[in-house]
Amino acid sequence: DLRLLKIFGLFSSLIIQKNQQYTEIKKALDARDTFISLASHEIKTPLTTVYGYAQIIKRTLTAGKSPKLQWVNTLLFETHRVTLLVNELLQVEHVKTGKLNYRLKKCSLHLVIKRAMMDFAFIYPSHKLIFKNNLGKQPDFVQGDFDKLLQVILNILTNAGRFSSEKSTVRIALTHEKNYLIIKISDWGKGIEKKDLSRIFQRFYKADKTSKGLGLGLYLAKEVVDEHGGTIEINSKLGHGTAVTICLPKLKK
Repeated sequence: DLRLLKIFGLFSSLIIQKNQQYTEIKKALDARDTFISLASHEIKTPLTTVYGYAQIIKRTLTAGKSPKLQWVNTLLFETHRVTLLVNELLQVEHVKTGKLNYRLKKCSLHLVIKRAMMDFAFIYPSHKLIFKNNLGKQPDFVQGDFDKLLQVILNILTNAGRFSSEKSTVRIALTHEKNYLIIKISDWGKGIEKKDLSRIFQRFYKADKTSKGLGLGLYLAKEVVDEHGGTIEINSKLGHGTAVTICLPKLKK
């Protein structure tokens, strides 16, 4: 009986070790899949812009004309973004943890918004985009990652364009309150059902199952905003549009 108990104990120990290994492997694979999904989602937008401007420049040169400097600068900017993202994708430690890399420095939210507006106008040229800066003489700086914050704003603007009719208006307002800078993006699109609002920031969740995309835009937005010490909220009503409010801490002097 004692020998049997020892053998049973040995097998039990092996089973527990195997289960622990399985759990660790599953966590590693989930982290890898999350990171690759997020990186792929981030790469898609600048690649779309790069392809579009490359086509415009080609048509311009074929017609014997010189391309605008702004087009070339945009092409260089977006190519740089893709390069950074690819380099990040190749860093094994980020794949293991499922986390994106952050390069935090003094960052102007006004410039982030303007950059996102340029990309949005290129992707959704028929929409009207209105930006109102209500900061007055207040500084617009945060301690942030420019590219990550740009992707957040662009993800939200893209949702606004995707789920609203052509020629509709999307509004962006930049304000401040105490120690926070506030970005509010509003559209008059199809809106979100109440039952979906509590799950809208979940990974791979899509309120509209017929829409394209992986359901990562808002998940990524929340991850980035949280990493910057801020908050993101969504107010929406089916048939009455959506408003997204982002609060980020002001850069301390």
